[in-house]
Amino acid sequence: MEARICRNCGNPQLKQDGNLLKCKYCEIVYHNEREQKVHEKLRELLDDIKWESLNNLRQQLYGYIHSDTINSEAILETCREIRHLVPDDFTAGFYEAAHSGNARTLAEFINKIDANDNYPFIEIAIRYVIKELDYSLYLPIVNLMDRALQARVISLELKDELQRMLEEEASNVQRQLFNPNITRDFFIMYSSKDIEKVMELVDFIESQKFSCFVSQRNIRHGRDSKHEFKAILETAMDNCNCLIFVSSVNSRSHACYALDEEMPYVKAQDKQNTPPEMRNLPYTRIPYKYKKPRIEYLIDCYDGSNVYGEDAVEEFFYGLERVQHDPINVLRRYREIEEGWGNASKTTKSSSKSRDNENLEKAKELFEDKKYIEAVELFEKEARKGNASAYCNLGYCYEVGLGVDRDLDLAFKCYQRAAKAGSARGQYNLGVCYALGIGVDKNLDAAIESMNKAAKSGDRKAKSWLKSNK
Repeated sequence: MEARICRNCGNPQLKQDGNLLKCKYCEIVYHNEREQKVHEKLRELLDDIKWESLNNLRQQLYGYIHSDTINSEAILETCREIRHLVPDDFTAGFYEAAHSGNARTLAEFINKIDANDNYPFIEIAIRYVIKELDYSLYLPIVNLMDRALQARVISLELKDELQRMLEEEASNVQRQLFNPNITRDFFIMYSSKDIEKVMELVDFIESQKFSCFVSQRNIRHGRDSKHEFKAILETAMDNCNCLIFVSSVNSRSHACYALDEEMPYVKAQDKQNTPPEMRNLPYTRIPYKYKKPRIEYLIDCYDGSNVYGEDAVEEFFYGLERVQHDPINVLRRYREIEEGWGNASKTTKSSSKSRDNENLEKAKELFEDKKYIEAVELFEKEARKGNASAYCNLGYCYEVGLGVDRDLDLAFKCYQRAAKAGSARGQYNLGVCYALGIGVDKNLDAAIESMNKAAKSGDRKAKSWLKSNK
């Protein structure tokens, strides 16, 4: 009888023990008779070449998943290739959902899992999700464990063990989720009537590894005190690097909290950040460098019917272009802000030269177009000339694994060189490395020292980090 292949890792050596088959490599256990039927169906679908290709892809995927440095792009590409051969393959479907960057997509996949049909993979899937838990996945995982127990796929003892792991990780996630003192990339201002479109925007932003504070999600339900609610929002606004106002007919209404509470607070803080001799100027005449970075995200055609909202928003975004209804434009605008307006208070000669550098600008365009390999080549070319901005961008590519193999040690070295070259953003990234242990041992004193240097150069992220880590 032809040897069966492990559907989890692609290993062709399954050891039979009575009515069970056990993979020597990943130790997953199958029922012999049920696996024989699955095996026969697969062989009916695939010829020898595709069969060999499938098993090689499984081994490749298993290697990616258990690598010390996870490369989500490689995982997603391998999953797509497997599903091209076997559309309903569980392992490829699960890891594709898990690395999509969208918790909602993974939650939908988990809710559709048939515990009986996919019994060998249930425990692996549960442990994997718990390890990378998003709080929105808590209930789907609990429901999956209940279904698995009812189907006798997992024992009561195993369920109790997994439940303890889940509770412990959920408590850690909760502390992060509901903490307004944590530095985040974006604070979202919006009307509650637009919540579906808002969450679509948030899903996309967070799939690109940016963080958001959204009142409907980041504030615990049941808070009765308006004063407490307002204080949390104000703290969160202070600790976010950029504001996004989701602009619509609904959000330009006088009844919208963003216009009644959030925008007035930001304007007051902007005034405080302005030199004393400028505080009596009209708000529209205050230079942008003293204002909190902001983006207006237009989600529908506004007809000017809400006069109150028109005046308030026009003043708040005076002289700035709107970002139309495409989430990717939000991130493009954010990167422009980080390069220019966000650090406008202390524009250095080196940053001015970097904007004039043709190779660096071309590299950034290639990066935006997701041509990461070509972008890295140009970043490296400019980095060899000592360009601080190029070192920063190159460090990010190594940290995330875009255009190059992920290498945290090299990422740290790039940020270190950018910092030495006088880059405020390089100092900030170096501080993050020391704080989190990215490519170097954790060292809070070194992190604070680096963050202080970045903050003195006008880096807003460094200022927020220092404020939240007092």
